[in-house]
Amino acid sequence: SRMKYDVFDFSGKNIPEFSLWQSGAWKNILTKSGQAREVFYFGNPDSTFFLVEIRSVGAGFFGAFILWVKNFQIAEDFWKCFDILKNFLQKKWVIFIQIEPIEEISKFQKMSSKEVSRKFLTPFTRIISLADDAEKIIADMPQKGRYAIRNAEKKWVEIEIITNFSDEILNEWMKLLNETTTRDAFAHNSREYYKTFLQELWNDVFMVASKINGKYLAMTISVFSHDTALYYYGASTSDPEGRKLASSYLTLWESMKFSKNHGKKMYDLFGVADPNNFDDPLTGVSQFKQKLGGEIHELPKKFLLPISFKFSIYSLLLKIKKFLKK
Repeated sequence: SRMKYDVFDFSGKNIPEFSLWQSGAWKNILTKSGQAREVFYFGNPDSTFFLVEIRSVGAGFFGAFILWVKNFQIAEDFWKCFDILKNFLQKKWVIFIQIEPIEEISKFQKMSSKEVSRKFLTPFTRIISLADDAEKIIADMPQKGRYAIRNAEKKWVEIEIITNFSDEILNEWMKLLNETTTRDAFAHNSREYYKTFLQELWNDVFMVASKINGKYLAMTISVFSHDTALYYYGASTSDPEGRKLASSYLTLWESMKFSKNHGKKMYDLFGVADPNNFDDPLTGVSQFKQKLGGEIHELPKKFLLPISFKFSIYSLLLKIKKFLKK
């Protein structure tokens, strides 16, 4: 029988080994929040298949992104499936396909690749093992991180674990997030996006908040994905008195303990600077995360494959934009 490759739906069939970015919940988050033009499963559920996101990449162009693919999604028929996907995407005016695997996948090594257009997942991450008991994990932490945690505890910073996401909590989150993004000069998503994110992942997502006298100081959002918890979003106050308490460390420490109590083996701090690049924009974030311990891991290589002659026009526009920025 000839294998059929097309858009399909798992409709109710739960595939357990999915990474977060290949899951049905992620598909719903992107679709409902309008972050992508289209999101769909393509291939054959019994052999090779992917969750494909078509996103705007600026100047009226669109790219297709396949994020966090695992080995079990790739079968012998990969190239055949990929060719049919290419033709399918060309009809949708997509100019390239970008793949970011989460595991080393031998079939991908044969791909020739251009520079990736935008990295959804930073090439490096910092992972803390939750295998030991809590006392040992904190004892192995760098002294500055451990001190910050103990200090916040001493100053009676309260901790709230949130698994029920009310409008009030969402308002507090947006308030802290606005303070954080204003302070660090980066953009954040809409309230609607975070609401959808929390609703769709409800069973696998939790927040930890630190506060003093009822005033929120820091909040984290972590997501469970198999045996790992991911530190997905964080926000903290800009109030100078509140910042002195460095409660972000305590908030993350409590997130780790909560994850450990739920049987998770690792806490992934998600996204750090390239250790060999001192100008990496994530350097500040990395210094913060380093104080919590763990090891740096490098993710597998990412691939970008042009599938339209328009890709060269797009590349040229990017070069001009870079040049003008200088």
